[in-house]
Amino acid sequence: MRERTPIIDFHSHILPGADHGSTSVQTSLTQLKMIAQSGTEEIVATSHYYPHLHTVSSYINRRNKCFENLAKAASSSPFGLKIMLGAEVLVCEKLEQMKGLEELCIKGTKTILLEMPFMPFREELTQTVVNISKLGFCVVLAHIDRYDFNDVCELMDGTNIKAQINTSAFKSAKVKKRYMPMIKDGAVVALGSDLHGDKNGSYRHFKKVCELLGDDTNIILQRTIQYIDNAEKFSI
Repeated sequence: MRERTPIIDFHSHILPGADHGSTSVQTSLTQLKMIAQSGTEEIVATSHYYPHLHTVSSYINRRNKCFENLAKAASSSPFGLKIMLGAEVLVCEKLEQMKGLEELCIKGTKTILLEMPFMPFREELTQTVVNISKLGFCVVLAHIDRYDFNDVCELMDGTNIKAQINTSAFKSAKVKKRYMPMIKDGAVVALGSDLHGDKNGSYRHFKKVCELLGDDTNIILQRTIQYIDNAEKFSI
């Protein structure tokens, strides 16, 4: 039984060389320092997976190697963070038929973070997401704040599909008002920084928004735990 809900960042790009989120070990170490100083305790590393560029095996091998390089570099000065390995999977038509899709879940879980293309949602793609959910995956849509609101609502309606919101979205009071009902009714199960790069202060908004949302942050984090409860966590 958990005594206190940890602060969990569900969406980040912190593995050196895994994608454009971090181009070097030093960048990743700076990112980890910012994350730890903000009070975040657990983080999911969700480097991009593009079906048209990667095979599952090549992606997993590269991701593991990138994490090993980071863990080795951080071993002399631990940050006190727990890292889970996942992926941000770009949706393409019939993705549900791809062999090895389960390996792109957060390690140790059935939770998969899916990214829609940045265009009006096509029926073929929304059906693909629904099909993945029907296969038993716990589907979480990445950064729904970056898509058309009506498209998102239509896709999620009547399904078990859930959502992650980037904390940067809450800089706008209008956006916050739009998504609060989804937080209240349980559609939003995770917050993410979507951290790319290591510019000074680039992680501050994650902490600020967690504080701004108050009790709602704790509610969201309790839902997040349900999606990562069996995840393999690495101390770093």
